[in-house]
Amino acid sequence: MSAGKWAKAGAVLATLAMLSAACGSSSKKESSSSATTAGNTTATSGSAASTTPGDVIPKATGASTGFGQDASNPKLYHGAGGWTLDTSKCPSDWNPTQGISDSEIKLFTSIPKSGPYAGFGLLGDGITSYFNYVNDHGGVGGKKITLELKDDTYKPDLTKTNVDEAIQANKYAAMPMVLGTPNNLAVWDEMNQECMPELLAATGAPQWGDVNNHPWTTGMQWRRALGTRPSSCRAPADRSASSSSR
Repeated sequence: MSAGKWAKAGAVLATLAMLSAACGSSSKKESSSSATTAGNTTATSGSAASTTPGDVIPKATGASTGFGQDASNPKLYHGAGGWTLDTSKCPSDWNPTQGISDSEIKLFTSIPKSGPYAGFGLLGDGITSYFNYVNDHGGVGGKKITLELKDDTYKPDLTKTNVDEAIQANKYAAMPMVLGTPNNLAVWDEMNQECMPELLAATGAPQWGDVNNHPWTTGMQWRRALGTRPSSCRAPADRSASSSSR
């Protein structure tokens, strides 16, 4: 993947991770109880969700001079390298402020917390601890981050079930750090069709920079996405060749 494409993927994260730019969809009509009966939360809120994007979304002054929401077209967002995200392609009942209230940003993720890969559940503990730190220092624009996690035992079919139920719940702004390559591949088509931000996919596979077909998905390991590795991770022969080419 070219560096330009990764820059565009990074622009997706920069835009969608902003408060109120995070989004979800209610296009699925099936009823659902709650996708998070077994979850950890970092904050709770009873405030009603806002119905319009917040002022924190920057207005772009032009496709080549600014990032963020287009000043004349609220459904268009500009990113790096002339990349754009057109939310008019989202489902008709898509809500850009889903999961966002006056005091809370509600997130969901699916990771293994039991079974042979339960050790990866520590990633959930880590991100929860960081969000707690952020919340203790004022949150994001005064809003606290709530992360709910559900166990998938690292099985793609359970990941899909968890994500399907979370989307149908219509209460999450985004889904960060879903773990596993097959697990993310099982859900990324649907998440992009629903315009649900799938942020920082926790996998080293190279697929996560497909900004043309999957603009709502971003990867975590940018060096691998670029097809490069830190020099310290290269085999001795690789380092020798790199040094001799200088």
